[in-house]
Amino acid sequence: MRARALAAGTGAALFLSAGELAVSFAIAPSGYWFVDPGSAILSIGAAAVIASVLAHFSPTRTAAGDAPFALALLLIGQTAFWGSRTAVAYGLQASHANPLSAAVMGASGLAALAFYFLMKEASARRVAIVGAASALYAVALASAIQIFHDDDAVYRFHARARVAPPPSVRSPSGASNLLLVVVDTLRADALGCYGAKGAPSPAIDELATRGTLFEDVSSVSSWTRPAVGTMMTGLIPREHRMTALTGRMPDPATTLAQKFAAAGYRTGAVVMNPILKSYFGFARGFRDYEEQTNTVEASFWMTGRSIRRLLGGSGEKRTRKADDASLAVDKMLGWIDRGDGAPFFGYLHLMDPHAPYDPPEPFRSKHLTGAATRFSFLYNGGDLAATADPKTLDAYRALYDAEVEFTDRELGRLFAELEKRGIRGKTRIVLMADHGEQFREHGGLLHGYSLYQEEIRVPLIVAGLNVPAGRRVSIPRSLASIHDAILSLMGLAGGDAWTRFTGDDPEPDIHAEVDAVLHGRDVALFAARNGGRKLIWDFNAGTREVYDLTADPGERKNLADADAEGFAAVENWREESERAHPRPPRPDGRETIDPAEKAALRSLGYIQ
Repeated sequence: MRARALAAGTGAALFLSAGELAVSFAIAPSGYWFVDPGSAILSIGAAAVIASVLAHFSPTRTAAGDAPFALALLLIGQTAFWGSRTAVAYGLQASHANPLSAAVMGASGLAALAFYFLMKEASARRVAIVGAASALYAVALASAIQIFHDDDAVYRFHARARVAPPPSVRSPSGASNLLLVVVDTLRADALGCYGAKGAPSPAIDELATRGTLFEDVSSVSSWTRPAVGTMMTGLIPREHRMTALTGRMPDPATTLAQKFAAAGYRTGAVVMNPILKSYFGFARGFRDYEEQTNTVEASFWMTGRSIRRLLGGSGEKRTRKADDASLAVDKMLGWIDRGDGAPFFGYLHLMDPHAPYDPPEPFRSKHLTGAATRFSFLYNGGDLAATADPKTLDAYRALYDAEVEFTDRELGRLFAELEKRGIRGKTRIVLMADHGEQFREHGGLLHGYSLYQEEIRVPLIVAGLNVPAGRRVSIPRSLASIHDAILSLMGLAGGDAWTRFTGDDPEPDIHAEVDAVLHGRDVALFAARNGGRKLIWDFNAGTREVYDLTADPGERKNLADADAEGFAAVENWREESERAHPRPPRPDGRETIDPAEKAALRSLGYIQ
């Protein structure tokens, strides 16, 4: 092979690689942007070899024409490669692929012929023109690949919501701050203050001693969108309609952030769950809404991942997790520090206890003894089969507990930094979860599939100014009431919602539901609770379960047939609720999900 062809090919490969890296970074700037060095080296090497071969057969008469010719054909080949990959994935309905892939491949073939004849017997002027066109095409193609194949870039490029900031209002003088901390997928019984022994949580436990702990709080659902929609709007899922994987928050719904902004508070959020992106309407009312999702390594043609797979090695598409409490806490503290001293409403949503569980050291080694255990976390039943072995299930739960302890450490750092800044004394802190997690208590894993207590019982701790310290409220409560309770506590709403929420009177409206297709499974469940009696109704199967949570907190004995009177009382309540809030119609399955929406869902595994 000619030395000049090798040089031209290597230069073309390096230019292409550098261009893709630059574009991917520009489109998806993120704290998690990275490149796996091994895959990158293999990718550049493979591209250099192929480009050198192409340069060897260049029809140009000048050395200056070899590199543009090699680069042009390399780019055309890359277009065809990704176009075919996309077309196959789209045909199998397994990707958010571009439906015009077939046209892209056809255009690549025509471009190959055009480039060949343009470069044949090319003059110096033509070489310069074609070389410049190839360079521009490299940037355009790199952008297209990132846009259509990188989840985070798809979202950021297509549909980052340009949410209008709330209007400036004069800040209330002397008002306290509110920091709302939501730890995704955190079971109440995973914390020491709720009786856990396996997962030390000193920071959260200490927060409970400073404030009021609610012992028996039920979420309105067992997955995030309905639960957070209710927390933010005060509406039940059937009213705010955030019950499916698709759709955005309805415009008439007024959020907690909007009400704080209207009262003059500075509003900001750091949200690590991609299903709560601003695109879906969750940023409404926040002046600053920082979201974080997975960002993958740059997508080179003939990537190192593909080479590794061909050689029998790992060909997994590496990602960085969206659940790094350290980064989230740093970002929240940074946002607080950028303030001008005005009272603030901050919302911090952490993801670490959410699958896939990947705790850092030393928490992993502390909780997971023996050989490392691998789990798929792909909602495909593989983990469920593996965890039939009690030792494997223990390892699975140990990873979760390690994530909880890591989260607690970072929350302790957050609380300590508030103390250092001299603002903890005037900052009310509300700490809660959106839902829990199941570990085969009723045969399943993860969440969203049931309405048993392990999935809907959540921790709730409120501490700060004028909140009784060391108090524990045992009366059952619903997260449906937390929106009004917070506004009442902060003096932003009339009435006595906070007094009622912390009082001894039973709450008449405790229910939860799941009504969506999640991970390919149609789940339609409704739970109603009346005191210690709990009903679970399965719309699809037409079955019912009734439990006495006082005598049977683990929900082991179904009393639907044995306790006719108790069942009738809860069933009557369910029917009344159905009349007051009819079940909305289910989507007919023909709705279109745009690339940005699919990207947000894919990054957590909700769709494949």
